[in-house]
Amino acid sequence: MKTTKLFFMAALALMTAACSNDDNDLTTPQPQKAEGITITAQLAPKTSGATTRAVSDGGTKIVAEWAENEHLAILYTVGSTKKVADATITGVDGSGTATISFTVDGGTTNDTPCTLVYPYSAAKEDHSGVKDATTLLAVQDGTLNANLDVRVGAGTIQTTTPGLTVTTQPAAQFAIWKLTTPSAKNLCIMANGVLIAEATLASPGTEFYVAVPAVDSKTVAVVATDESSNCWSYSKDDVSLAVGSYYRSSPTMTALDEDNTKDAYKITGTVSTQNIPDGKTVVLSDVTISSGQIACSGDATIILMGDNTVSAASGKAAIKIGGSGTTLTITGSGSLTATGGSNGAGIGTDKVDNGTLSGGNIVINGGTVNATGGSNGAGIGTGRAYNATNTCGDITINGGMVTATGGNNGGAGIGTGASMKTSGTASNECGAITIGTGVTRVTANKSSGNSGPNSIGKGRANGGTQTCGTITIGGTIYWDGSDYQNDGETYLGSDITYPTAP
Repeated sequence: MKTTKLFFMAALALMTAACSNDDNDLTTPQPQKAEGITITAQLAPKTSGATTRAVSDGGTKIVAEWAENEHLAILYTVGSTKKVADATITGVDGSGTATISFTVDGGTTNDTPCTLVYPYSAAKEDHSGVKDATTLLAVQDGTLNANLDVRVGAGTIQTTTPGLTVTTQPAAQFAIWKLTTPSAKNLCIMANGVLIAEATLASPGTEFYVAVPAVDSKTVAVVATDESSNCWSYSKDDVSLAVGSYYRSSPTMTALDEDNTKDAYKITGTVSTQNIPDGKTVVLSDVTISSGQIACSGDATIILMGDNTVSAASGKAAIKIGGSGTTLTITGSGSLTATGGSNGAGIGTDKVDNGTLSGGNIVINGGTVNATGGSNGAGIGTGRAYNATNTCGDITINGGMVTATGGNNGGAGIGTGASMKTSGTASNECGAITIGTGVTRVTANKSSGNSGPNSIGKGRANGGTQTCGTITIGGTIYWDGSDYQNDGETYLGSDITYPTAP
């Protein structure tokens, strides 16, 4: 690969040292004072043709150019300490070439590797790299602005003769998609069910500009809502989107109503208990349910738009999953607060007394989800098993921001509720628990009260038995179904927050 070396005009500050006293030539000279090294550099044009805007709509393409007074982050390391230099674009010439100026630590060695990140806000706060795509693409304002144009490059910093070698010009990290929709305020985009981008306009409009990550032959769904909870959806199979590319679409979006006989429908407003038929997709748009639940008859997909609250009746899960072998998938850009009734899970199964209850799988792919179990119930998982067997399948969190809290007296945040035995058998079971690397944050809290043992995993046995499958967090196994690993017993037994894995 050809490497372009850019040379700069720079001033190296003078190093000062104390002179020894003429009357005492044994005086130790003072060490040199490390000063910053200021570097002036040039960056090649983003695209051909200069513009006074960082990003503009050229009709068939996006015209992206550097703009004066914008900032880049230059990430580098001195010794073992990660550093960041704030590089300011001081000018842009007629060809679109930018001049940048930044200062590095005086202790920076020659040919120090660095990462160029544009804009400055896209760099991680700890200077270790670029923020993950989930964080960068969360809650876009739907307009065309510089924040859509995230770019990352690489180079080396010279300090002997101050300069910079750009080994990789800062390249776009996302595609930009212009969507023309019915007049809407909120929009979310999902690929194979996983939320990849969302946008909220200041006021309803028909055009959304949304930055999206690369998509390779996936089913892409778009959902839009307005301020009156009107809702539209669109889905297309085998879609591919490439980073650095510009796409324009005016899809024919289907208006959703509250007819649950259709493949996709919506629930909105203050309602009573809702039953989702097998195989249906439902959009929750600013829903409030008190002393009821949303019950899935089989497979179901729930898309969150707006703020939704479900508080369950006694013994019930707020969001009840279907039977064994089914899957509930939760995604979208809105929020869900799900609070189980006494002994029920927040999301999962109801309580069961003197019998058997078998629930399906739970998958969370997006949205802000706050799930709290009722007394003895898990936040996400199973309700109480009283002289009975209560089970759910696998629990998988691929995206979103999730907080799960076990109910008092024995529920895990994510996993099983309490099992209580006075006679016969009492067994509470869940399958594998997997937290992927695409989530924004997962916070799991074990129950207070009578010794909920784990934030993730088994609830309180109380004379019965507890079974949990493999627990995997960010690709690392903490529990293999029989033994804790990686200090997992302590790790999983505390109220703990799991951020996105590196």
